[in-house]
Amino acid sequence: MARSKIVEWIFLFISLFVYLRFGLFGFCFLSFSVLISYFASLWMNRKNKKWLFIGTIFLFVSSFLFLKISFSSVSSFFPSVVAPLGISYFTLQILSYLADVYSGKIKPEKNLIRYALYLFYFPCLFLGPIHRYSQFQKAFDERHFSWSSFLHGWMRILLGLFKKLIVAGRMSIWISAWTLHAEGGAYALFSMIGYSLLLYCDFSGGIDLVLGFSNMLGLTLQENFDRPFFQTSVSDFWNHWHISLSRWLRDYIYIPLGGNRVGKIRQKINVILTFLVSGIWHGTHYLLWGLFHGILVSFPSLSKTPWTWVNRLLTFLLVSISWAFFLYPDSLSALQMIGSLFTTFQYPSFFRQILTYGLDSIQIGICFVATVGLFWYESKRTWIHQKLKKSSLEFQIVVIGSLSLIVLLFGVYGIGFHVEEFIYSRF
Repeated sequence: MARSKIVEWIFLFISLFVYLRFGLFGFCFLSFSVLISYFASLWMNRKNKKWLFIGTIFLFVSSFLFLKISFSSVSSFFPSVVAPLGISYFTLQILSYLADVYSGKIKPEKNLIRYALYLFYFPCLFLGPIHRYSQFQKAFDERHFSWSSFLHGWMRILLGLFKKLIVAGRMSIWISAWTLHAEGGAYALFSMIGYSLLLYCDFSGGIDLVLGFSNMLGLTLQENFDRPFFQTSVSDFWNHWHISLSRWLRDYIYIPLGGNRVGKIRQKINVILTFLVSGIWHGTHYLLWGLFHGILVSFPSLSKTPWTWVNRLLTFLLVSISWAFFLYPDSLSALQMIGSLFTTFQYPSFFRQILTYGLDSIQIGICFVATVGLFWYESKRTWIHQKLKKSSLEFQIVVIGSLSLIVLLFGVYGIGFHVEEFIYSRF
């Protein structure tokens, strides 16, 4: 027990140090959030717990909305203040913790160090996954370091670097060039499709780093992606993309609204409202994006055909088109680019200039082979993991060495571009 507490202190100290480096305001804001939610949960065994719960939830939701709206860019009133990094993630974790304590699903955590670590654990703070307190507590209680978990974590980190440096890094160069063509058409379509692949490799690659690093420390955290582009409907896509957010919205927004226990019309309204909340979580610019997905999930027949492969392709295209609201600076620009898909084409000129968008033929070939290889791995992931688990230590080390060499040769060092921050850390 003493050893466990020492480990938690070390983890917390490192997390505090890392987060402090991103700004004093965010550090103080998160520290006060930890203290307020910690003491509020302890006081929820009193008679007035309903009003305490409502007041605390209102405080965190209103603070989140204020910071999201006011400080999405540097404020003219507070020129040195920006929204705390990771505010969307730790706000949802605080809200789920308070809701679970209030409903009696979990008991309030009396150990302030462990509760602070739940919110400050720095790998999850910037990218997720979004944990419930019971999940995080279980992961730490069952923490077990072994060479097997260490090697598995190392391979997971290399997979994340493969996605981020080899695929996402090159895709970002292409997309930056394509989005400069404001006339749309083929440029807009391939920007949206490319951004879909970029966002997946960037976000899931970041999650691979988080989970791999945690595995190396003996922690097993929940998965956040499960082959989302292999799904045959937008609803299934959301069951496999950013899983922790989808389940949070289901359990704390959709079900409290009535879920599927109400009439069909009310159920569809609940789905749309849930996706609107998802849009607000990302930022006020994404409300139309949330509405778009809410309608597609509420009315699945709009994107359903008798053929599985067509459904899979259609789901990918619809999801890709929706990323226009992430790709372009405002909703009007996004709608104009979506409209250009059906009015302005320009495919011949697009393909004639394919080698002028920042990548030569060799780099295009590397990106193509890496993307195909990644999707092959995703389709065979369970089989590959089983084979690796049964293989000898020497073979696993060879695999790790080979992946390391591939990342070094074809990643950031192989092409010389600057890989920017993880996209979802902005939220």
